[in-house]
Amino acid sequence: MSLQADHLSALTSRHPECRTAAYADIDTGIVLLVSPDSAARTREQIDTLCAEAAVYLGSTHTPPLGVSMCTEALAASKDEMNVFIRDPKNPGEAYLFQCGTALDLAAFLDDARAEIASEARP
Repeated sequence: MSLQADHLSALTSRHPECRTAAYADIDTGIVLLVSPDSAARTREQIDTLCAEAAVYLGSTHTPPLGVSMCTEALAASKDEMNVFIRDPKNPGEAYLFQCGTALDLAAFLDDARAEIASEARP
């Protein structure tokens, strides 16, 4: 089960530097949900974000960049930060966030983890 679009929208509303929020099956490379209030991105840009998540987190078809699969990853450049969080209930799926560099990363991660944990409860 993924966070609903309104949960993703709530995250982007509380953290305006988070421009894009999506949920994807990183094992198959299929983006399942993009938050409706996400900044305008082309399908190709969202697909690239999904492929990047598979590289950093690792998937059944892509060995992780590090030694073993991880639950969270961050890819940063001078212009943006991409945050990837594996779904604890569906390890082949992940939450993808594209954010500006002014993002309060610690606050965002705490908030995102809490949203994901609340969705993961039975």
